[in-house]
Amino acid sequence: MTLPKDLTDDISDAVCRLITATSALGYYIGLSDGADMMNSLMQPNLPERLLEARGELME
Repeated sequence: MTLPKDLTDDISDAVCRLITATSALGYYIGLSDGADMMNSLMQPNLPERLLEARGELME
């Protein structure tokens, strides 16, 4: 069974749009997570937080 060319083109366009949208979403999530990580690392109380986290892991 062969699909009509118009339907094949529509499916191809829909798949391309879906891939583009998910790629953009993944990029945005990566930027957001990276920014959150940088903000966390730049806080002045980082050494204390790391020591607290290490103490919790050792328990």
